[in-house]
Amino acid sequence: MTYALTEPTQWRCLNRSADGPPLRFNGRLIGGCIDTLMHLAGSVFGNLSRFVQRCGAEAAITYLENAGMSPTELVRALHRLRWAG
Repeated sequence: MTYALTEPTQWRCLNRSADGPPLRFNGRLIGGCIDTLMHLAGSVFGNLSRFVQRCGAEAAITYLENAGMSPTELVRALHRLRWAG
């Protein structure tokens, strides 16, 4: 399967008013598919704390996306990530 990336996309903030100022941030981006990352949490391959320390003064921005979990599974995965640190 290939993807035809023909549709324009944009990031948007879901918790600010539409007439507010543009949202801007910068830093090191880390994250990915929570379906996979939840299994790495707490391991040497999923050590987010170490990554943040290595960023130093530069901010670390974490993003997660959900490919196929139900809402209940997603909540459980988020709790697992929190409990793993």
